[in-house]
Amino acid sequence: MPRAAKQRATEPPGADSHPDMDAEDIQEIQVDFEGRTPQDSDFHGIKMLLQQLLLKAHINLSEFSNLIIGNNYIGSVIKQSDDMDEVDEEPDTSDDVFGITTLVPLDQKQTVGCVHQLRQLLTDFAEDHANDQMKKLIQRVLNSNSALLLNERLVNIPAQISAPLFESLREELHKALDRRIMTQFDYFVMICKIYKQELPKNQRANKNDNTTLLWSNSEEEVVCAEAVDFFEFSVQTESDLGFTGDWLEEDNTMMPFRRVLIIDGKKMDNIVNAIKSHVS
Repeated sequence: MPRAAKQRATEPPGADSHPDMDAEDIQEIQVDFEGRTPQDSDFHGIKMLLQQLLLKAHINLSEFSNLIIGNNYIGSVIKQSDDMDEVDEEPDTSDDVFGITTLVPLDQKQTVGCVHQLRQLLTDFAEDHANDQMKKLIQRVLNSNSALLLNERLVNIPAQISAPLFESLREELHKALDRRIMTQFDYFVMICKIYKQELPKNQRANKNDNTTLLWSNSEEEVVCAEAVDFFEFSVQTESDLGFTGDWLEEDNTMMPFRRVLIIDGKKMDNIVNAIKSHVS
């Protein structure tokens, strides 16, 4: 599995109890992350990430998590690397999962209940939020050989890690096709987390440009550029666990949305190359 570049994070010691701590008191913490094959011990971490993305959707997330673990010939979870240089210390046995990138087939012949629930969820999303053209596209996607392209991680995990994860995903997909474990997908479906903030009048380029857009996972913006089409909808009424922080009273509220992308199944190479260019 791919090993990602080091991430340097900063965290002030005891910041919760010392909110007025000066910048010079902040300690730098260097952390390595890497992609690993999903395993049983990752169940709760994967389930939490699914809930973070899907919120209150009527999907059996336990079954969904087990399906991802069972299909561990494809996809990666983000874990903290074991520091092999520290020979005197015990290896890290933490089961924390910081992210996941994988493919989940949406074959209508699947007998797994959560797949049928996911298919119904996409139909409902389109019915409630998409135009007629998009509704027809969703039905065409679900009646073909398609897969959910799942790319979710905790906030503040850097986008740089997405490049080796997607490159590994491409290689694993090719191997699965060669071994006939999977067949060529006609479409990928991707659910992305985005946030919108209303711009002050003095920052608007024109009267129609009244919001700014923030991608929770920044590399998904270049994936969106490869999409056949997309639609989006607000999830403001649902509890959004994936984007938290301290907001000042004068800050405009970031409104959480979900954007559903439909991507041509032959575009995996384009996606990988676009992400590598984005994070370089």
